Amino acid sequence: CLAAGMLAHVTKPIELDTLVTEILRHRRLPSSPASVPAKAAAALPAAPQPVVVTAATARKLIDWPALEAQFKGKADIVSRIAGKALTTYRNDLIRLRELAAGQGALDELAFLAHNIKGSAGALKAQRIHELAASTDRAARAGQADSQALAATLAEELGALIVELETRGAEAGQSLAGQLQSSS
Repeated sequence: CLAAGMLAHVTKPIELDTLVTEILRHRRLPSSPASVPAKAAAALPAAPQPVVVTAATARKLIDWPALEAQFKGKADIVSRIAGKALTTYRNDLIRLRELAAGQGALDELAFLAHNIKGSAGALKAQRIHELAASTDRAARAGQADSQALAATLAEELGALIVELETRGAEAGQSLAGQLQSSS
């Protein structure tokens, strides 16, 4: 893409701050720096902070703080995304287990793993994202370990479903508690 003349490339999952940074970096500026609005200059995000894995976060498949930060702390959006992912992943898990057991073609496995990779990246589930990418590559290449990778991905996806269900239940309890305390 860059060799064809693009100025930058932003990969999926799209990070809003990264996209805005690239747009602002490559936009045509007026000839006078004084005419650049201060608001535009302030819109550039700070450099991302390194991720620190602790014992408490190592068990989580989703980086909830990063996901919430991506949506500027809007819990309702995060809840909707998590709910949609939960519905999708429940269906994906059934088919993924079948494909891991050899009930289907490798091109279907590659397609499903690719979809899981994209949604897991958007959901900030890095381990699932990487495993799905490996499964996708192996299935596209016709590698013998494709089904074993699919089985591992299915196991991890099952754990992700549990995490999403738990988070949804906690969010529901939190909302119920707020409603009771306001009555």
